[in-house]
Amino acid sequence: MASFKVEVTSKEIIKPSSPTPPHLRTIQLSFIDQFEPSVYIPLLFFYQNEPTQNPIDHAEQSLFLKTSLSDILVRFYPLAGRVKDNSFIDCNDEGVEFYEANVSCKLLEVIEKPNLGDLRRLLPFEPTFHEKNVILGVQVNRFSCGGIAICVCISHKIADGTSSVQFTRAWANMARGTKNEGDDHNPVAVNPKFDGASYFPPRDSPDGTRTQEVSMSKEKIVTKRFIFDKKMIAALKEQATSTLDGSQSVTTPTRVEVASAFIWKHLIRVGAQRMAHNPDLAMTSSRAIVSVNLKPRMVPPIPDDCSIGNFAWFTFTDSVMNIGDRKLEHAELVRLLREAIRKVDDSYIKIVLQQRHESWSANTKKPDKIEIEQKFPFYDVNFGWGKPTWVCTVTTPFKNVAILLSTRCGEGIEAWISTTEEDMALLERDLELH
Repeated sequence: MASFKVEVTSKEIIKPSSPTPPHLRTIQLSFIDQFEPSVYIPLLFFYQNEPTQNPIDHAEQSLFLKTSLSDILVRFYPLAGRVKDNSFIDCNDEGVEFYEANVSCKLLEVIEKPNLGDLRRLLPFEPTFHEKNVILGVQVNRFSCGGIAICVCISHKIADGTSSVQFTRAWANMARGTKNEGDDHNPVAVNPKFDGASYFPPRDSPDGTRTQEVSMSKEKIVTKRFIFDKKMIAALKEQATSTLDGSQSVTTPTRVEVASAFIWKHLIRVGAQRMAHNPDLAMTSSRAIVSVNLKPRMVPPIPDDCSIGNFAWFTFTDSVMNIGDRKLEHAELVRLLREAIRKVDDSYIKIVLQQRHESWSANTKKPDKIEIEQKFPFYDVNFGWGKPTWVCTVTTPFKNVAILLSTRCGEGIEAWISTTEEDMALLERDLELH
């Protein structure tokens, strides 16, 4: 579709409806918080205006969204504060940025064939490295058809993907309760804890982050979406449980495992094609870096709806790649990924704590690597208009990063893959995804 126009119609600062008590004024960052780069995690929730719905009163809609946001910030008070010196959050109630915008097209025109460049225009601000000090930004986008897209951008310094969804779900529940007073089916999330530093004590020096290691590539990075539907997931699971070369197969693989292995396999092949003309690189290794939620793996486990912060860490696994051998076994890569993820237990976490002063680059500076992150579920975020038609994230374009999201039906996966323009062309030729 032709590019659409986005006109910002208002900008406000929304503050908590009640002031934060003095004894809650300072929240110390955990070492994982300190380690994360100064980028934002953008989440976009698209809601169609169903023909059966009453006409939307935009003024009323705007009021209850802002009122409920102000109310939920009382519980999520650090989001209205400011990060200081990569060391702590000053919960000073300075507020969050709230934008409203009109979009000159229909919602379905955007989501049927999404373009990353266009989606970025629905964000309140760029999610990449900059000097913006605000922790949370929201933009409410209204389409010509009456549909709406709500974008929530939370600083990675205070929240991972899971925590970002927790906040958005709590806000939606609050908004729904505000809109429909007396509805007993709209519970608001329990009071969250911002206690990451008690589990992951901060570094002695707050200066070390992975900002430099994941900084923007000088190469042109492109991001494209690939869909793994239910049928393809089933086929990949079948491949993972039956091998042709006698290597060890995997029992009951998950959709995340098989999709991640498939992406890794094809990026290995792309790397092999790229290096084919350089004999010095005829044999090398490919490293998969997988983001893992630590909460259920700790002893005792931490409930997902309890603590807010960065509770994800990375595990690594290597596969030797030979450019002369294109018969990479999917099952073998699934097995490697499964072993890497399953080794993340309480003992592994304790080792991470002991090594928290080491450089991130020691684990990531490999000849060829792919970073895989999984972020779901999202489709239970209901502001009062039902479940979202589509949910996506607008990825920061780092080289060789794959973000895996659940499809709306819960049985497929959307993979947003970022790599160089040259490698993307090779990847699209190598993949048989449509």
